[in-house]
Amino acid sequence: LIQQDRLDDALQMFDRVIEVCNRLGPGRDYRKILAKALLNQAVIRQKQGDLEASTELFEESLATHVEVLSEMHAETADTYQNIATVYGMQDRYDDALLSSTKALVIRVKELGKDHPYTEKCLMLFRKLKFDKATTISEEGLALMKAGGDYTDAVKLFREALEIFSEMDCEVDPVAASLIEIIAAAYISADRLGEGGASRADAPKIYR
Repeated sequence: LIQQDRLDDALQMFDRVIEVCNRLGPGRDYRKILAKALLNQAVIRQKQGDLEASTELFEESLATHVEVLSEMHAETADTYQNIATVYGMQDRYDDALLSSTKALVIRVKELGKDHPYTEKCLMLFRKLKFDKATTISEEGLALMKAGGDYTDAVKLFREALEIFSEMDCEVDPVAASLIEIIAAAYISADRLGEGGASRADAPKIYR
């Protein structure tokens, strides 16, 4: 049904599965089926753009997975990755990075650092960090454009720069741009020397 894009029909089907599982009781096999049904409902809600409902369903699915499979199970890692993605779509980057980190720990332990699933999980983690830093820097730019206090804007830029600096060299051009923005903020306030911000720093960042 999901592949046919009959999402409402699929939701109703999973509703019936959940109802049966709850009626049958706390048996481990039933709880595993319940966790999978909740996960599928969460994915459908995500496809429909209902991120709040999707998040609640992912969280319920995760709790059930941990209950019946353990914290370090591969399916638990799948759910952590899904939750991280949905958190990121809501700009809840701290929650997203925490969930992504938990998924990555499981992947490395169970599959090793070079497994494709581990690499995919690492890509998600890095994307979330990049998105978080980008969002923070955009908040700083918006603050400057609105004529806000430059010191608040610079704090945001420096926070973003710190995140970028933790990542590999492909984000160095972004970091260099942030250095220039920080310097521009000080220039606009006639306080260029303050805080060590300088346009001369940008070429050092951009390799």
